[in-house]
Amino acid sequence: IVWSEECGDGINEPFYAPWLESCGKFNIHVGSWEDASSCTSSGTGIVNPWDGESYDRQRIVTFTTKRSGIGPSTADATQTQRCRLEGNDRCIVSLTINMKVPFGDCFSVEVRWVVSRADTSSPSSRELSVSCGMIINFNKSCFVEGKIRANTTVETQKGQTSLFDNMKNACRATITSREGSNDVAEEDDDEEEEEGAIVVNQLGYSDETQHKSWLEAAWSVFLTLIGWRLISYVVDSLFSFFRRPQFDEDRQDIVQGIKEAHSKLEAVQRILQCEEEMTQK
Repeated sequence: IVWSEECGDGINEPFYAPWLESCGKFNIHVGSWEDASSCTSSGTGIVNPWDGESYDRQRIVTFTTKRSGIGPSTADATQTQRCRLEGNDRCIVSLTINMKVPFGDCFSVEVRWVVSRADTSSPSSRELSVSCGMIINFNKSCFVEGKIRANTTVETQKGQTSLFDNMKNACRATITSREGSNDVAEEDDDEEEEEGAIVVNQLGYSDETQHKSWLEAAWSVFLTLIGWRLISYVVDSLFSFFRRPQFDEDRQDIVQGIKEAHSKLEAVQRILQCEEEMTQK
């Protein structure tokens, strides 16, 4: 319902492109899903380089989004979406997001959705377990890594939460159109009571990811401090360099003063020597 733009059943309409448009994106293009046989030479599966897992299908989504901060006011984004179905009980979708922003070649955003049937013993059960996680994957060092991680995490959480809410609405609308509104209304009441228990943290990190994030944040702070020390050293060096002519002039004055004092001392010594000779005579 939500990941297919070409349902062809006369009921479901395209979902992902309209959702992106509602979020203020433009220049949207949602590619068709391609099977592994057409995406890879071996045809055995589409592998996500980040998690190393194999997927059955893949599509490319591109759009332009507004942005703030240093640089252009808009940015082009590319999402590589991969999907794998495990029977009728589990669906896994992986999103790799790349942005054409300053330092955009240093990182990508990895998002993973996992939807499972809560009661696998009942094929007709509509109760689902939905989880979503994300991570900022840096492929090379960047001195603004901490700021990128913080800002990107906030924006990604906001976007994926909106996507989840729209997914629920699309599923409700589809069930209503197929089976009537009474059953759906009753299920909505049950869902409101259990909503807090179903998804505690839609976009949380695992303990390992949190630990890694703290280490990366500490390393980013360390690099920032080193950077400021280096900048301070360069500024002091430049300052000293431009002040050097004045320093050389002062040094010449001192040397000249020493020479004059030495000459006067020699003159005094000559006078004393003459007086001593006259005294002896």
